[in-house]
Amino acid sequence: EFFEGSFLRSLAKMMNVVPVNPDTELMRAMKSGAIGLKNGKVLNIYPEGERAFDGELHLFKKGAAILATELDMPIVPVAIDGLYKVWARNSWKIRPAKVKITIGKPIYAREFLAAAKGTEIAVAGDEKYEAVTAHVKQTISDMIEEMRK
Repeated sequence: EFFEGSFLRSLAKMMNVVPVNPDTELMRAMKSGAIGLKNGKVLNIYPEGERAFDGELHLFKKGAAILATELDMPIVPVAIDGLYKVWARNSWKIRPAKVKITIGKPIYAREFLAAAKGTEIAVAGDEKYEAVTAHVKQTISDMIEEMRK
């Protein structure tokens, strides 16, 4: 939806951005992400799938966990606090506001899952993606809490 106009489509192409609507093209989004990662590109995923409207973390989708687990690549958690004040959801108006950003240590899904074996969070199958997603969300939540102190 952000790349509907010709200017933004041109800008995306120039920056090697592959805009994909994950709501209607989930498999294309996952395949595009995997191809980019395998070719040494950076994949920026917003795990909530939308801009927050209240500064709180909402439900995380598990796409990043699937890619990280299957491709054995790290997830670098990035906590952003205050961006909802700058660019509110359902608005094109950008306002000045203080935004804090913290970049965390890489999380390797396979290492997390291996460490979880023999604990109450040991999982298999699709549950492993949910466990990794929950771990990433908790990590980002802790980072945000630390920034707010």
